[in-house]
Amino acid sequence: MIKKEIGMNAGRIWKYLRGENKEIAVSALKQALGLNDEDCGLSIGWLAREDKIFIAFKGNNMFLICQ
Repeated sequence: MIKKEIGMNAGRIWKYLRGENKEIAVSALKQALGLNDEDCGLSIGWLAREDKIFIAFKGNNMFLICQ
């Protein structure tokens, strides 16, 4: 995957989180946006590096929270 694609997917995730979904489980996010594990993980890392999301764990589930 190239940097441009990672950035585009990060933008899709950010837009989704900024909409009605301020907090979402990563598994639900992948399903909602049709992303595979690799694409989702790389894009989450991009957003985390930019301090746009907060990552929380509830039990065995990882959640993304819009900052």
